[in-house]
Amino acid sequence: MASQLNRYLSNALPNFDLSFGVQGQNAEELGFTYGLALRLLDERLIIRGEGTYQNERTARRAQGLQGEFVVEVRLSPRVSAEAFYRREGDLRTYGSLEVSGGEYLFTAGELFFRRFRIQNGPSPPASAPPAEE
Repeated sequence: MASQLNRYLSNALPNFDLSFGVQGQNAEELGFTYGLALRLLDERLIIRGEGTYQNERTARRAQGLQGEFVVEVRLSPRVSAEAFYRREGDLRTYGSLEVSGGEYLFTAGELFFRRFRIQNGPSPPASAPPAEE
Protein backbone atom coordinates (compact mmCIF):
# COMPACT_ATOMS: atom_id res chain seq x y z
CA MET A 1 0.00 0.00 0.00
CA ALA A 2 2.84 2.40 0.84
CA SER A 3 4.53 1.80 -2.50
CA GLN A 4 1.27 2.46 -4.39
CA LEU A 5 0.72 5.68 -2.46
CA ASN A 6 4.33 6.75 -3.09
CA ARG A 7 3.95 5.97 -6.81
CA TYR A 8 0.73 8.02 -6.98
CA LEU A 9 2.33 10.99 -5.19
CA SER A 10 5.43 10.76 -7.40
CA ASN A 11 3.22 11.23 -10.45
CA ALA A 12 1.31 14.10 -8.85
CA LEU A 13 4.34 15.75 -7.19
CA PRO A 14 7.60 14.65 -8.85
CA ASN A 15 9.79 16.14 -6.09
CA PHE A 16 7.98 14.50 -3.16
CA ASP A 17 8.96 11.21 -1.47
CA LEU A 18 6.89 9.40 1.16
CA SER A 19 7.48 6.21 3.11
CA PHE A 20 5.70 4.69 6.08
CA GLY A 21 5.52 1.40 7.91
CA VAL A 22 4.59 -0.40 11.10
CA GLN A 23 7.00 -1.74 13.71
CA GLY A 24 6.58 -3.69 16.92
CA GLN A 25 6.28 -7.25 18.13
CA ASN A 26 2.70 -7.23 19.46
CA ALA A 27 -0.39 -5.04 19.34
CA GLU A 28 0.51 -3.16 22.53
CA GLU A 29 3.93 -2.08 21.22
CA LEU A 30 2.98 -1.04 17.69
CA GLY A 31 4.65 2.05 16.33
CA PHE A 32 4.27 3.75 12.98
CA THR A 33 7.32 5.00 11.08
CA TYR A 34 7.17 7.80 8.55
CA GLY A 35 9.49 9.63 6.23
CA LEU A 36 8.90 12.41 3.76
CA ALA A 37 11.04 14.69 1.67
CA LEU A 38 10.24 17.63 -0.58
CA ARG A 39 12.95 18.80 -2.98
CA LEU A 40 12.50 22.31 -4.38
CA LEU A 41 14.44 24.79 -6.52
CA ASP A 42 16.35 22.15 -8.49
CA GLU A 43 17.16 20.28 -5.25
CA ARG A 44 18.79 23.34 -3.64
CA LEU A 45 16.10 23.46 -0.95
CA ILE A 46 15.24 20.16 0.74
CA ILE A 47 12.60 19.84 3.46
CA ARG A 48 12.41 16.45 5.14
CA GLY A 49 10.94 14.80 8.17
CA GLU A 50 11.23 11.31 9.57
CA GLY A 51 10.44 9.52 12.76
CA THR A 52 7.99 7.30 14.60
CA TYR A 53 4.70 7.57 16.40
CA GLN A 54 4.53 5.39 19.52
CA ASN A 55 1.50 4.89 21.73
CA GLU A 56 3.19 2.97 24.55
CA ARG A 57 1.44 3.84 27.77
CA THR A 58 3.15 1.07 29.69
CA ALA A 59 6.68 1.89 28.58
CA ARG A 60 8.72 4.56 30.30
CA ARG A 61 9.27 6.75 27.30
CA ALA A 62 7.66 9.72 25.60
CA GLN A 63 4.39 9.21 23.79
CA GLY A 64 3.49 10.79 20.48
CA LEU A 65 5.56 11.86 17.52
CA GLN A 66 9.30 11.39 17.79
CA GLY A 67 11.81 12.15 15.07
CA GLU A 68 13.28 15.12 13.27
CA PHE A 69 12.35 17.89 10.88
CA VAL A 70 15.15 19.32 8.71
CA VAL A 71 15.40 22.20 6.26
CA GLU A 72 18.56 22.06 4.13
CA VAL A 73 19.75 24.80 1.76
CA ARG A 74 22.56 23.96 -0.66
CA LEU A 75 24.63 27.09 -1.09
CA SER A 76 26.94 25.48 -3.64
CA PRO A 77 27.67 21.91 -4.75
CA ARG A 78 30.09 21.58 -1.81
CA VAL A 79 28.48 23.68 0.93
CA SER A 80 25.06 23.40 2.57
CA ALA A 81 23.36 24.76 5.68
CA GLU A 82 20.80 22.89 7.80
CA ALA A 83 18.32 23.88 10.47
CA PHE A 84 16.68 21.06 12.39
CA TYR A 85 14.28 20.21 15.20
CA ARG A 86 14.55 16.81 16.89
CA ARG A 87 12.36 15.13 19.52
CA GLU A 88 13.35 11.82 21.08
CA GLY A 89 12.22 9.77 24.05
CA ASP A 90 14.55 9.94 27.03
CA LEU A 91 14.69 7.06 29.48
CA ARG A 92 16.29 9.13 32.25
CA THR A 93 13.51 11.71 32.52
CA TYR A 94 10.63 9.47 31.45
CA GLY A 95 9.62 12.25 29.11
CA SER A 96 10.86 13.73 25.91
CA LEU A 97 14.06 15.37 24.80
CA GLU A 98 13.73 18.21 22.31
CA VAL A 99 16.67 19.68 20.39
CA SER A 100 16.82 22.37 17.76
CA GLY A 101 19.82 23.84 16.07
CA GLY A 102 21.72 24.27 12.86
CA GLU A 103 24.90 23.26 11.15
CA TYR A 104 27.07 24.28 8.25
CA LEU A 105 28.29 21.35 6.18
CA PHE A 106 31.30 21.00 3.89
CA THR A 107 31.04 18.03 1.58
CA ALA A 108 34.65 18.50 0.56
CA GLY A 109 36.30 18.82 3.97
CA GLU A 110 39.65 17.65 2.66
CA LEU A 111 39.89 20.71 0.40
CA PHE A 112 39.07 22.97 3.36
CA PHE A 113 41.80 21.47 5.55
CA ARG A 114 44.32 21.56 2.70
CA ARG A 115 43.70 25.30 2.26
CA PHE A 116 43.82 25.82 6.04
CA ARG A 117 47.28 24.18 6.22
CA ILE A 118 48.60 26.33 3.37
CA GLN A 119 47.42 29.57 5.02
CA ASN A 120 48.90 28.60 8.40
CA GLY A 121 52.27 27.52 7.08
CA PRO A 122 53.50 24.38 5.41
CA SER A 123 52.95 21.08 7.11
CA PRO A 124 56.06 19.45 8.57
CA PRO A 125 57.91 17.17 6.17
CA ALA A 126 57.31 13.46 6.40
CA SER A 127 59.77 11.88 8.80
CA ALA A 128 62.59 9.95 7.21
CA PRO A 129 62.92 6.26 8.03
CA PRO A 130 65.23 5.61 11.00
CA ALA A 131 68.87 5.07 10.13
CA GLU A 132 70.13 1.55 10.57
CA GLU A 133 72.85 1.12 13.17
